[in-house]
Amino acid sequence: MRTYCKRVDIENPAIVSGWIFDYLHGEKNRPPKWRRKDYQLFMVEWSCYSLGEIKLAVEYHNHNILLEICDDIAREVCARIRRRDLRLAPIKFFKRIDGISLKERDISHESIMQQIMDAVAVYALMPLFKAKILPHQYASIKNRGQVAGANKIAKWIRRDKRCRYYGKADVKKCFQSLSRRVIMRLLRRDIRKNATLLWLVDSLLSTYWRIENGKVVILGLVIGTLLSQWLCNYALSYLFRYVQGLRRTQRRRGEIREVKLVYHILFYMDDIFVTGLRAADVQSALRKAATWAKKMLGISLHDEFKILGFATNAVDMMGYVIGYESTTIRARIFLRARRHYLRAAVWLRHNKRLTLRRAQNVISYYGYFKNSDSTHIKAKLNVETIFAVAKRNVSFYTLVNYQKGPIAA
Repeated sequence: MRTYCKRVDIENPAIVSGWIFDYLHGEKNRPPKWRRKDYQLFMVEWSCYSLGEIKLAVEYHNHNILLEICDDIAREVCARIRRRDLRLAPIKFFKRIDGISLKERDISHESIMQQIMDAVAVYALMPLFKAKILPHQYASIKNRGQVAGANKIAKWIRRDKRCRYYGKADVKKCFQSLSRRVIMRLLRRDIRKNATLLWLVDSLLSTYWRIENGKVVILGLVIGTLLSQWLCNYALSYLFRYVQGLRRTQRRRGEIREVKLVYHILFYMDDIFVTGLRAADVQSALRKAATWAKKMLGISLHDEFKILGFATNAVDMMGYVIGYESTTIRARIFLRARRHYLRAAVWLRHNKRLTLRRAQNVISYYGYFKNSDSTHIKAKLNVETIFAVAKRNVSFYTLVNYQKGPIAA
């Protein structure tokens, strides 16, 4: 049986420092974490540089200083790992209502040190994640967001004649249901030769607890942590492979052969989408998936599966409604997006520029118009013009804030 991450050394500060630098630098389309005040104060705590010096290093991209700070943090992280004592502050939790689904969710907020250790664990586990997480698992993975998933579904239903029926299911409280025991069982199977990495992940998972009514409640994975989202995708990859391998025996003209129950599978984190030739096959696949998931992963699928035909029902998933001829925006999201653009248009008639919050709202909903067939409504709402103004305004506010930072320091 193949194992992964055998030669990954998380006790080597030279390796860990590079991971920390990449994590703080952030991705291409997101602001670096070292621009945040809480991260800058953390960097002051674990380095010999003052807050003003760190702000200047961040503003002028002085990577020499930033690399030195990452080296100092890495030495502390590796020392704690070698001592087998992470010494992390308890995780705080707060409730937030999802603006789209209106569900109340418990969001975790880790200390900066734990966020960095999560990043170290994820970078160390990346060879495993790249091998196990499949191409059609979307959400929380670079270049595999809502738009990529919606485009893939559109391609399947418009080009593949085998896509006649589809089924949708989702996992009940997926993060809470995936227990530490299940995750560690899978990891011991796949990275059993790296005892230090196993210990680190197990120790981080052991911090997922909270106090409710005076009692300690042990949690599975938690929403809001980098490690949890990767481990969730990793665990669900086993369910994906199981569904992918489902077959049934077909007798045709005296011949017996095996045919797939479903031809296309897509996971959007804990939402499952499958397509097939027959409604009975799709339903059978989801029933078997539910039984297997409960037995092997300890998670449950909602009992009411949606089995629909493409001929009469478009696919409502990932914020879009995808049909044979066009892709539109989900109704609830469209109403919110339309409201923000109408309010922005009214505001611009009486003011020179948008407020920062209003500009950010306009930008956040622009992707739905851009990636759907919304030509007429875009023209009616003047989406492109308002979006261009919002971008300029956000750049203006960002520049003002950056100029204030080093001066105040």
